Parts: sequence; structure tokens; C-alpha cells
Amino acid sequence: MLSTNNVSLCRCSTCKGYLNPYVTYSASSQNWLCSLCGSLNYLDRPWSGADTLQTLSYTYEVPAGPEFVPKPPPTPIYAFLFDLSPGESNQHFIAAACEVLKNFAEDGTFPQSECRVAVLSYSSAVQVFCLKNSLQQPSMISIPNDFDELPLPLDEIVCDFEEGKANFISLMESLPKVIDASKQPATHCLDLALKQILHIFKCAGGKLLVFRGSHHIEQKKQEDKVMPKMNRLLGVMDISYRVVGFELAGMKVVTCDLFVASNDYEVVLLAS
Repeated sequence: MLSTNNVSLCRCSTCKGYLNPYVTYSASSQNWLCSLCGSLNYLDRPWSGADTLQTLSYTYEVPAGPEFVPKPPPTPIYAFLFDLSPGESNQHFIAAACEVLKNFAEDGTFPQSECRVAVLSYSSAVQVFCLKNSLQQPSMISIPNDFDELPLPLDEIVCDFEEGKANFISLMESLPKVIDASKQPATHCLDLALKQILHIFKCAGGKLLVFRGSHHIEQKKQEDKVMPKMNRLLGVMDISYRVVGFELAGMKVVTCDLFVASNDYEVVLLAS
């Protein structure tokens, strides 16, 4: 979350691109070279903390000011969806993701008083976690594959981050241990999990973060030519994913970040 303190974000005067980690800049001269169009820009004020954060962060969010909203917006929801399918590479990937999120929770990177969280996972079934501080540890409910509604009231699944912080950290520590690294990937319920996510975001906007193993992703076949290895395309395996994508896009202020691990865990791909 980027706090600008009423200072306008630094943008290129030519193409309106934002300051980012790929620009060339000098904090002493206040000049910076746009990474998109190559234009030289001059910052007519001293470098601020927000400017520095822009040059370090590949993605960030900016709170909308009162001039952008007619009424106070509802508290945003951060929903996390983890692929717990069996497999050693997926176990390492999920463990790395959980470690990062655990560190964010512990060092205060999350806007703790300003967001709500929900955690779901899937493999051959979908699991929903309850993080309320009235529980001594996170509780889990498995959703039958033919069940199309939330298994609990929404306020049982979505909780204020400050309230469920301890259970969130505990869950990030234990979640990778659920994955059986010795087994082969089986059928998965990503489509059902995404439908559950749609129910969650009906009450408020926010961000969905999906951490997904690559074992169920198919390469899109190119019949007329062979694509270079670095330019191979990934195709949608089922039309239901397109439908869910359109529904998410139609909701108010819902963004989705998709983190995908390669089979050999050499590269992590990020799509938004």
C-alpha cells in the first residue's frame, strides 16, 4: 500500500508512465529516464518516500482520495487462494509463498487496520478457513464438489486482519505441511474455488491472490508454426475460467494476481 501524503505520483511528462523499478534516475539531480518511452523527466520537488517506494515496488496500491468516491468505501478484502495439490515442486512453491505472507504479517507490511482477509485452498476439494480470534487455531471446512454456496456465514470466513492476525500467521506456518510431496497431482477444484471467491467479493471489493502449481496448466497448441520456447502461450483449459474472469472483471474494484510456479520450480510467473 503506497501512502502519498497528498503528493502526486511521479509520472512521465510524455507517455504518462509511472515511476517504476526499471527507470534510470539520480536522487541528487532529480532527473529520471522513463523506461517506456525513453524521455528524460525532471522532478520539480525533492524525492519523497513514495517516489523511492515506486522505484522499489513492481506492484503497489494507492488509496483513493475522497474526491474519487461519493461515500466512504467498504473495507477491502484480501482473499488468498492456495493450490494444495500433491507434488514436491508445488510443496516448495506454496512454502515459499506462505513464508513471504507470514513475514508481511509479522513486520506490519499489511495495512492491518484497513483490510479484511479470507483464506481458501483447493486440491481434490475446496477448503475454507476461519481465522477469528475466538478460535485457538484456524479451523477448516471442506466443501463438497456439488456445493455451490458458502459453507459458513460471510463474517465467519472474512475477518478483520488485526483480529485474525495470530491465526493467519499460524495458518501460513502449517499450510505447506498439508501437501503430500510423494504423490502425483490428481484432479483439482480450482473452478469451484473461484466460484466461492465470487460469493466473498459480492459484499466489497478488494484483491484476489492465487498461488497455483503448474501441473494442471496446458500449453496452447500452435498448429501453424512452432513457437520459440520463451514465447509459448498458455491456454484456458475450461470455459468456466473465462466466465469467472468476466464476473470478477464486472465487480467493483476487484483485482487478481496470479502466481504460477514452473514444474521444476526454476521460474515463478506473475500475471495480473
